[in-house]
Amino acid sequence: MARFEILKEKQIRRLVIADIPTSLADWLDYIIIIALFSHVWQSAPWLLAAAPLALAIPRIVIGPLAGVILDKIDSRMVLVFANFARALSMVCLMFFPSMTWVLLILIFRGLADAFIIPARLAAVQALAKPEQLQTTNALIYGFGQLMRVATPFVAGILILNMTPHWVLGASAGISLAASLLFFQVNFPAKAATNALSMAGFIPEILAGIFEIIKNPRLLQAIMFMAAASIGMALYGRTIILLAVDFGLSVDLSRINFVTLGIGGSLGALALLLFSSKTKFMLIMGLGAMFSGALVIALGLFSRGDIALALNLLFLAIGGVSAFSSWIYIAYRSTIQLEVSKDKVGRVAALGEAVFTLAILAGVMLSGKLLDQFDVGTAFAIGGMFMVFIGIIGAVASPKKSE
Repeated sequence: MARFEILKEKQIRRLVIADIPTSLADWLDYIIIIALFSHVWQSAPWLLAAAPLALAIPRIVIGPLAGVILDKIDSRMVLVFANFARALSMVCLMFFPSMTWVLLILIFRGLADAFIIPARLAAVQALAKPEQLQTTNALIYGFGQLMRVATPFVAGILILNMTPHWVLGASAGISLAASLLFFQVNFPAKAATNALSMAGFIPEILAGIFEIIKNPRLLQAIMFMAAASIGMALYGRTIILLAVDFGLSVDLSRINFVTLGIGGSLGALALLLFSSKTKFMLIMGLGAMFSGALVIALGLFSRGDIALALNLLFLAIGGVSAFSSWIYIAYRSTIQLEVSKDKVGRVAALGEAVFTLAILAGVMLSGKLLDQFDVGTAFAIGGMFMVFIGIIGAVASPKKSE
């Protein structure tokens, strides 16, 4: 495929390769932490419930500050040290598996993520030409979803064949490998800037907010992504309950996780076939509409109104993930195209802070829906919301960036 020829460019190829273990660590570390603390160390249920919040808080509180720092220093060093910090967090869990220490370590891990997420987006912008953004983002997202497919198998092999300490050590090794691989990626030098004082962070963050407000395409993309985050949280939280409604066993639920990864990879592959000048907002809108329509159908099927064969169930779940991938890829491409290189870190980090808050709001709203409706109806409402915002996004798509 001609689009894969972009991998002939040395630095982009190195970036894509370095991102693969980073993506694997995204999925693997969390699964290992939950598995060890729920099944091996028999930790209190509140700890498992608090883990996602401990990871999310730094993105909200520290993320905007991390974005400002990213705009001032070499992206390579941010990715190197942030991945090393991830590895260090897993090593710390080997020696401090108490509940208090675990929460502190997870917050430290969330701090590393607060740097990695905008740094990965800025890295693509720094190395890819504008017409290569969608292709590069699709490749990175696609390989990341393949790592999602591999995660249950890798986690199972590690947990079944190693002691907990060695499992955590192996997971740390993956992040360490990512750190070493990113060290080999050469980024263009950034213009010299004055050192930041603590007082200087506020004006820099405000400059990022102003950058968003003054650009209609950028503002619409972030508002759309925030709304999509709420919608995906609405049905994402109930997907396991939905699987139970369909009568899936534990093993089939694992297949469901793999199916989401396969669907995401195929969705990314589909975008590789599109023109690089396609309207990104239109892609986001179509992704929300199509994924939402499948979510509505799954919700109705789970209520028993219509029978659904198991293979069609997994096909539909994969389709939801495939169309959702369009939203993520097009959003990242929009940020990289619309924001100058000296502000992309803070804009990306501000966006992540907003999306994290939106996800938390969606999770709470999902609980309210489950109190009022059955699982299938609550799931379908999330799909209806996605279709609604998808139509608005597609119809109100602003003029294409050149």
